[in-house]
Amino acid sequence: MPVNQSIYNNNPQVRYLPIYLVGIGGSEYQGHVCRPEGYYWNQLLYNVKGQGCLKVNGDTITLTEGYFFYLPNQVPHEYYPLSETWEVRWVVFDGYALPQIVKELGFTQPICLKPTDCSTLEKIYNKMFVSQKTDKVFCDYTCSGLIYDYLLEFYRQATNKGIFGKTDKSEQLMPI
Repeated sequence: MPVNQSIYNNNPQVRYLPIYLVGIGGSEYQGHVCRPEGYYWNQLLYNVKGQGCLKVNGDTITLTEGYFFYLPNQVPHEYYPLSETWEVRWVVFDGYALPQIVKELGFTQPICLKPTDCSTLEKIYNKMFVSQKTDKVFCDYTCSGLIYDYLLEFYRQATNKGIFGKTDKSEQLMPI
């Protein structure tokens, strides 16, 4: 996907969807972002190339290629490059059902994750980006479903990495 582009949804009707894409984009040279009050929306960022630093909840985390980081809304944070090129892709999302969804998935705190396989997350991101660029009629509905898929895939990857430990839900998926 092209870097150094961002798309923000300006359709006020999108706010009536249970979950919706607020914005999507990326930067080959991600700059320093400091949000002492947090961000208004939830966001999920992907470190495509280079290194960056994330400061959140008193922790300082070095992010290398392949790391994803989820930041709930209103959580103070700061991130900045540690290498000349730090390519980051991001999605920003909201919706009236989002508080229940993130609670159910256990996304109440920031999460850093380096998935074993990023390909599914990358494909979903690319579908959202292309939909926003090319489909002006149905992109809001398409991206509503895709952001949900994106969060579920992030949850699958986090569960596989043991981030949430063994839960009743992960036990149900264990082979007999």
